[in-house]
Amino acid sequence: MPQPIPSLPLPRRRAALHLDPATDYDLRRLWISREGEQETELQLPMNIQFAAELDHMAECVREGRDPRTPGGEGLHDMLAMEAIYEAARSGRTVRIAAP
Repeated sequence: MPQPIPSLPLPRRRAALHLDPATDYDLRRLWISREGEQETELQLPMNIQFAAELDHMAECVREGRDPRTPGGEGLHDMLAMEAIYEAARSGRTVRIAAP
């Protein structure tokens, strides 16, 4: 059975964005479909997301500035994932503190 292509409706613009595949790190294809028009593929730059994140962090360290995604945000993500695993293991609700 074919999987639906991930879509983001844009009702105010009478359009929708379609990304296929939505989670691939190398190949990303994005289309926009507007009401009454033929679907158009938008060109996306090819990059490797993890390498771009590492480059950004290195630039921040060299230039003494804060990264776009601070460490506290990543820590909270990790705490949330640990809580999910603990809840699955124990069958209980596991609460985490707000960031």
